[in-house]
Amino acid sequence: QSTYSLTLKLLLPAGRMTAAENSYVFTTEFDPDDIIEGTKSSIDLGYTVPHAKDPTYGNDFTSRGYITGFFWQPTLTYESSPDVITVFTFGLRTFGFMNTDYNIDVVAHPTNVWKIGTPGTDCEQFTPPHIGTTCRLRSFQGALASEANGFRLDVGTTPMINLGSQATPQFSLVIRNPPYSVNMYWT
Repeated sequence: QSTYSLTLKLLLPAGRMTAAENSYVFTTEFDPDDIIEGTKSSIDLGYTVPHAKDPTYGNDFTSRGYITGFFWQPTLTYESSPDVITVFTFGLRTFGFMNTDYNIDVVAHPTNVWKIGTPGTDCEQFTPPHIGTTCRLRSFQGALASEANGFRLDVGTTPMINLGSQATPQFSLVIRNPPYSVNMYWT
């Protein structure tokens, strides 16, 4: 018997919706006529609320902004072996105005495998993407409260305004790889 892993990325609709309105049906099909298996009923994603990009707030982005791109950029010094400490480098793009009211949470998946340090401590060897930005390790859902499985970027006193419109800013920090290989993504 083979075991397969599947990762889904779902886009939430714009605007405010209840969990019952924001659901999906998942099926595995051999062809359009033969359903192998599927959910017995709709699966609720959860409620959604308008975010900074939502037209509910108008088109003035001089006082609000959002992230348009976040990606991992391994460098030549990155080491992929399990359980080693290595430098992770990420790229970040934003649109609009993001000031000290904004935090960017980054979570490593699978959330129960990554143990990158002690929550509340500064990110090790952090190189910020923008002047004044700071980084602290955090424990997010899926990890013990005493184990960080992600980090938070705090926008400093210099606002991020269309970050990445000229060149893609990068930031890096030192993280320990999980004890075994994983298929992972960063959110």
